[in-house]
Amino acid sequence: MKAGRCPLVHALLVAEDSPETASYVRTIANTPGFSLLASVTTSEEALSYLEVLNVDLLLIDQFITSMTGIELLMHIRRIGLEVDAILISTIRESGNVQLALRYGVVDYLVKPVAPERFRAALVRYRDTIRAMADQTTIGQEDIDHLLSTSPGTGFSLPKGLDQLTLERVLDNVRKTPGERSTRDIADSVGLSRVTTRKYLEYLKNTGEISSRLEYRSSGRPLALYGLAGKE
Repeated sequence: MKAGRCPLVHALLVAEDSPETASYVRTIANTPGFSLLASVTTSEEALSYLEVLNVDLLLIDQFITSMTGIELLMHIRRIGLEVDAILISTIRESGNVQLALRYGVVDYLVKPVAPERFRAALVRYRDTIRAMADQTTIGQEDIDHLLSTSPGTGFSLPKGLDQLTLERVLDNVRKTPGERSTRDIADSVGLSRVTTRKYLEYLKNTGEISSRLEYRSSGRPLALYGLAGKE
């Protein structure tokens, strides 16, 4: 991954023109910290953009015109272009995944890709390069955190959050229909409101849950949380 770059992630999407692609574009546009430079359909177009634009993250569909996503990635590495990549593929064979990792992908997404998983990949990448950009040197503990992944999710958790508590909060939201306040959820899972809010905001940023503000006649607005698409 690149370090010391501008916090805004400049992304280039390389994929066939399809409803899936439209979903990727919407997710990138709705993820804070990202700027979509272009969406192209061929490897030639992708290379022409990479040669003249400052691209941080390349999102590559495995099956594009003229060469596969892996072949495009191999070509990029051969000619020395410095760019990070996420590969989106229907191929589940371990050999293909290993090859993609060997050529430096920061994530491998299997189709059909759930919007929340796609968003989680973007959030993880954004938070990682921001963490490195904030420091000129980095310690072993921070390196271990950046390279670690949460079991069963494929992406690392921010410092201060743990997987078991995250699953506990998410399970509580899933089991109770409708929208609820931070206080209601905190009382239900047995955590402080401050801690619960941290987990809820993280789940919102990854697309697992949604939130809205309810404005009342007096006092501060009340944040309500529920499953994404179920409010």
